Order: sequence, then structure tokens, then C-alpha cells
Amino acid sequence: MTNNLDVGPVFHPSEPVADLVLEHSAIPQVLRQHHIDFSVRGHLSLQELCELNGIPVEVVLNDLERAVKQPNHNPRTDPRDMSPAALMFHIVARHHSYLRDVLSIAVGLALKVERVHEGRDFPLKRIRELAQELRSLLEPHIEHEEVILFPALLENTLTREELAREAQDSKIDHERTAALFTVLRQLTLDYTPPEWACASTRGLFHQLEGLEADTLEHVHLENFVLFPKIAAAHRARAAST
Repeated sequence: MTNNLDVGPVFHPSEPVADLVLEHSAIPQVLRQHHIDFSVRGHLSLQELCELNGIPVEVVLNDLERAVKQPNHNPRTDPRDMSPAALMFHIVARHHSYLRDVLSIAVGLALKVERVHEGRDFPLKRIRELAQELRSLLEPHIEHEEVILFPALLENTLTREELAREAQDSKIDHERTAALFTVLRQLTLDYTPPEWACASTRGLFHQLEGLEADTLEHVHLENFVLFPKIAAAHRARAAST
């Protein structure tokens, strides 16, 4: 992205989506609305992802430029300026804490909504199953990061092979997570409550949408900021010995 003081930000279709996400807090929401995956496919350009999704890139560019011209109510520190240690502490404090709380709430609401609205022509059972799958996948994942992976990264005790294996395991979990959210978004019609929705149903959809937003930004941070920083530091240490 380049900045022009007269016309505001200008986005280029050839930019990797992972880089775009780091430029402004409004960008992830626009990409999610267009079903553009920036969490695991962020290495691809906006043009490539639009083509994969069958979306005219001009539509997304217009939405991005419109969004970033609005007042930024969520300014943030650029994670690219943070050290690996600071990033890990941020991920645990901000994202892991949120994830545990909302996964528990979402699964409880999904069970309640499925029971109360049994017989409705809506995939409530599958939505509940997906919420439980996310919990079963993500809770062990973040526990492993907090107890094993992040301490080892802080203490620099992983060999190159161990680091590569951890990165691959994380990649697999991240891809599964993104795939589950893709299905959830489709089943819930972009988290739009049906006309008959009660307060619990609306609450469930709200929690699931927030969970997707936070988790995909969390995954993006690990895939495109933290792990590249760790790999670069590891290469630098190896080159100096």
C-alpha cells in the first residue's frame, strides 16, 4: 500500500493480503465480508484471492478504500514493530484469553439453541457440531503454545528440525480452523440470524462472528508475523556461529 495525502490510501491488487491486513484495523472485516482468507492464504495477492473466489477485484478495492477513510476507532501497535517475545505475550493475553471465554460461551449457546429450536429448517445441529469441533481443536492448540511452544521459543531451545515441525503442525491446525469457519459462515448466511431467531440465537451468531474475527487475526499474526520473525532470528543466530 502507498499513501497519498490528497486521495488517501491506494491499494494494489498485487499486494500480498497478509501485508494489507497489517495496514489498518478495518481491513480484516472487509476481507471477511468478501470471504477472502487472509489467515492461511495471506501469501497470495488480493488479485489471486479475488480470482479464486470469483469476486471482481475492483469491488474489494473500492470497499477497502472506503473502509480506511472512516475514523479509525481501533488504532493498534503495528505487530511488525514488536519483538517475538512481545508478540507471544500479546497473543496469549489478547487472543488466547478471548478464545477460551468465547468458545465456552458459543458451545453452550449452540447446545441451547439446538434444543429449543429442534425441528426448525435450519442447520442448527451442524452449527453446534462445528462449534464443538473448533473447541476441541483450538483449546489443545493454545494450551500447547502456552505450555510448550512459546516457552521453548523464548528460551531458544528448539533445533531447526523441531522448529520446522512445530511450524508445520501449527499450519495444519490453522488450515483446519480456517476451513471450519468457512463452513460456519456459509451455514449461518454470514452470521445473519433468521427471522425466528430468539435472543439466544442472535447471541450465538454474534459470538460466532466475533470468534471468527478474533481467531483469524490471531492465526494471521502467527503465520505472517511471529513465525517469520522466529525463523529469521534462528537463521541469524546460525549464521553468526
